[in-house]
Parts: sequence; structure tokens; C-alpha cells
Amino acid sequence: MMRIAIATEQEYLEKGWKEDNVLRIKLVSLLRNEGISFPESNVVIIDWRDRLINPHTFNAIFISSTWNAVDFPNEFLEWLNNCESDGTARIINCSEIIAKAFDKKNYFQELASVLDKQNIRGKLIPTYFTSPAYQGVSLTEIRSFFKKSDFEAKELVLKPRISADGKDLSRIKLDGRSDDAIEAEIIQALKKTKVKSSGGMIQPLIDTIETGSDHGEYQLLFLNGKFSHANVKPPGFEKLPDGMNEFSEFIADYFFKKYNSGHVS
Repeated sequence: MMRIAIATEQEYLEKGWKEDNVLRIKLVSLLRNEGISFPESNVVIIDWRDRLINPHTFNAIFISSTWNAVDFPNEFLEWLNNCESDGTARIINCSEIIAKAFDKKNYFQELASVLDKQNIRGKLIPTYFTSPAYQGVSLTEIRSFFKKSDFEAKELVLKPRISADGKDLSRIKLDGRSDDAIEAEIIQALKKTKVKSSGGMIQPLIDTIETGSDHGEYQLLFLNGKFSHANVKPPGFEKLPDGMNEFSEFIADYFFKKYNSGHVS
């Protein structure tokens, strides 16, 4: 009999997180609607860090709410690899995409290289990456990097390459301050736990995302290879900015073809 696991973290498992339970019920219902006799007990919610659970005992694993993976990056990637170490592709979400996207440097630099060769409207926010445990920094080098991308930074955002929910994020103002003071603040931000362990990424602050004066921050979701819907913050925008759909479709199509997956956000 088939067994399916929904992977979460211990905190959500103990709380009985609503979304995971809803997913479990819907999954059983979907299988039954397809004529598959499937007992509810065969869909279980597991803590991905529980070493007493052998992932090979499941036919399929859906990675749902493993938010603490960013706190244990090496352990998570090892677990992800172990889930399919017997040659069975049981991760429903596509383990290759998850591993690729885990460190933002991986897909940022890949996309930058691809987009640089295309004549398409739209561009990535320029991102300056630092290595793990990197203590030195040159503000002159950072400013030069952004100017090459036609971005004039008035404020910087520094965050870990492996992160979620804005943890260990720092905002560093540039105007009216000496270079020495700015560099000292950047170095201090680089010493934060997650930045120090995974490396950092520095970007210019895009203030319209925060104020919503012209447009917000959009998340576009593609299902079965086609645009499904978009989320935006702050709320209040009723349509996508000109060119955004074309730009996002190009990026989504690139990943669909490379990873043979129809679901990307």
C-alpha cells in the first residue's frame, strides 16, 4: 500500500499546523476521487529532522513547511539527498529545484547569465554576493558594481544567501555618512550568524516596493507551465505592470525546460 509523507518541522508538527492538516485531507480526497482506495492513516505529517524516520519507507514526500531548514542548511541538503539516495524520485516538489534555490546565489547568477544574452524587457536587481565568514568589504567596489547595472543605491539591504522571513536582514543608509561608517556597519552586518555561515547578498533598496507608490512586490505562480495567479504586497494593485508577465514567463519557461517541472513561483 502506498505511503505519503508531508514534511514539516517539529514546531508545526507539535502545534498541528492547520495548512498541513488541510493538505493531508485534500490529498486523500483527491486520490479517492481518482478511484484509488487510500486510508487516511497512510498520509502522515513528519518532522524532517526526525532521524528515526526513514524516508525510503514512503512512496512520495511533499515538502511543505520546513521553514527551519535555513537554520540547518547542511543538514537539510543532506536529508534532501538521502530521501532519494536509493534512486527513487519521491520528492514531489522536485529536489533538484529545491537544492538549487536554497542558496540564492545559485539561481541569481544563473539567471543573470541567461538574461544577459536575451533581448527582453526587464532585469534582475543587481546583487553583490559575499562568501561565508567574509569580513572585508569595499564600499567603492559595491557602488561601482551597482552603477554598472544602472542602479544608484541610496540605501543597501544586506541579508543571508540562505534565509527566510527576513531573518538577519540589515538596512544600511548611505546618504550623509562617511565611507568608513558605512563600511563598519556592513562588516558588522556580515558578522550576523546566518550571514556569516552562508554568505551575504547586498542589494540596493527598491523603495517603491515598500511604499507602493508606483508598484509593489509581485509573486507570480505558474502551474502546469502556465501563469496561474499573482500575489502582491502592499495590496491594492489590480493589474501587473507592463512587461512583467512577459519577463516572468521567460524565466519560468527557462526553469520548466531545464528541470522538466511545470510548477514554479
